[in-house]
Amino acid sequence: MRNKTLLGISIGPVQLFINSARTVRDLWSGSYILSWLTAHAASSVIDSGGEMIFPPIENNPLYLAIKNGSTCKEEALQSCLPNTFIAEVPSDKAKSIADGCKRAVLDEWLRISNCVKLHLGQAWDKKFPVWDYDWKGQIKHFWDIRISLLPPVSDEDLEQINQSLSLGIQENDEDRLFHIRMEILGRLSIAQKMIRHYPSNPPENDTRPKCIQTGDYAQMGPIAQGNQDSLKIASEFWKNAKPLVHDRRERLKAKDCFSAIALVKRFAWSQYFSKRLERNPEEKRMWDTATIAAANWLKQTSDNELPLHEMIEKQLKDNNTGKHWWGNWLHQRKQKESDEECPKEAWDTIRKAREQAENMQLGAPPSYYAILALDGDRMGEKLRNASRKEQGKISQLLQQFTLEKVPEAIRKYLGSIDLGQPVYAGGDDILALLPLIMNNRGDIRNVLECAYDINKAYSNLGLGTTSAGLAIVHYKSDLRESLDAARKAEKAAKNAGRDRIGIATVRRSGEHTTAVAKWEEDVKCLSDLVREFHKGKTDRWTYELGMEMKILKECKDEGAEMIDAELLRLICRCEKAPDGIVKIWEEIITHFKNGNDLEARENALTLFQSMSFIARVKE
Repeated sequence: MRNKTLLGISIGPVQLFINSARTVRDLWSGSYILSWLTAHAASSVIDSGGEMIFPPIENNPLYLAIKNGSTCKEEALQSCLPNTFIAEVPSDKAKSIADGCKRAVLDEWLRISNCVKLHLGQAWDKKFPVWDYDWKGQIKHFWDIRISLLPPVSDEDLEQINQSLSLGIQENDEDRLFHIRMEILGRLSIAQKMIRHYPSNPPENDTRPKCIQTGDYAQMGPIAQGNQDSLKIASEFWKNAKPLVHDRRERLKAKDCFSAIALVKRFAWSQYFSKRLERNPEEKRMWDTATIAAANWLKQTSDNELPLHEMIEKQLKDNNTGKHWWGNWLHQRKQKESDEECPKEAWDTIRKAREQAENMQLGAPPSYYAILALDGDRMGEKLRNASRKEQGKISQLLQQFTLEKVPEAIRKYLGSIDLGQPVYAGGDDILALLPLIMNNRGDIRNVLECAYDINKAYSNLGLGTTSAGLAIVHYKSDLRESLDAARKAEKAAKNAGRDRIGIATVRRSGEHTTAVAKWEEDVKCLSDLVREFHKGKTDRWTYELGMEMKILKECKDEGAEMIDAELLRLICRCEKAPDGIVKIWEEIITHFKNGNDLEARENALTLFQSMSFIARVKE
């Protein structure tokens, strides 16, 4: 270890590439491409004689799929690698390995983008000869790859470290030396990230509108000449170009006017990964947000072994309609209501399901779903303080968590319905889109219980605690804003002391709220509260207390006691209030920050209203 060079790599920009997504498939595709490129970078290091320190990769399904070059396992379709890793490389080859690592990322990115461009070109080249203006420039300069190299420690270096930091490290004290070197590498990486990466400037004559997804890059399409109206030219191009690439695999909707980056994300699965992994291009896809929101409804109203959306998808394929299932059809009042007409066979099946749902008192298909963002607490610090052996053990446990425990918890929650794997599960970082309520063989479970199971799996492996954000959002809400709500809820949980879950309720019309609960102390009783509301217990008292709380808060010295008294009065007066609600209230306000203050009571009330909102999904 002491005689080798440490190599750290970071591939970005992460947020711009992943979160700038208009559909769930774009979100998954961005995550998958980034994990795939990381696997190629790591593969290059290992092939050149390097050894991975974090994360472990030799048994990673993505890495194995790349190395084996044959039909992959289902696990290889999961985004399961972070965008950073640390390796140990021979010092005499360090620079060449670093260069090869970067080249491996860029070469693979070029292969992916070339496949997409070839597919689009076959449809667009003849009719729009310069549709790909500056495609190469956008692709070439997109990635920001930061590589840090820390050379081996000589006797002189060791003596200087001891003198400057007064550490007293001995020559054979490899663990302490490992800690120091990892800390220095981390600081070096942070220093590199302080230099901001800017995308290359577009050509001077490029007046095309910006990409609706990435924002920083121009849309593809012809450029305006002279006094031509660039907006009009762009509009005409996309209007005529989209139908030419519309098929069962992928499609460009009305507002999808994309740059090269966004087009690669949209078409990468069907044109590259499905072929590279020898999979059916129609086999692996993420269902849309409307379908995720209505998962339980679709399962309950199906007369077939398949859920309703899968049954309709099969009908469309068997009848050779050239159409894909679209969750928005569930909410249409007429067959021709949207910009994409619902095929008659699908519309008849949906109409029959609605009648069945009415008889079963299921109500209309739910419109809200949940985004879960979960992250391990202080994992970076734990890894920095671990010995080489301990770090390897932690890495193996993290791989077990993301590849086994997380999918297992989600499958348990979803039951027989298949909505795919988590969007991303790498290291201690999880992102998943889930329905709010699932009914599996009479067992009513809610998304809070699924989040708790994932947290419990993490702690049972001895990895410590997690903080999570759970955003309850409408299927029509902008996906980027919904993801941001989940991340902010996760941040609220960390700021409140970690080992917590932040719950954000993003109503389509009405107030947006965020509240925080502790995993072990609060989540179980809150899940029970969802069940109570789901069975028909009233939540009217929560909103009555909310209106009165605004007045009671003005009484700063006695406000908290008055709020507690008013809660008790409202509960006693309400015949259908959930059982044990006062006890739950008292526990939650105790666990919020310092407890026993007005802020803690506001947090508790917001949690109660959020639980009611989750339960009312059946309405």
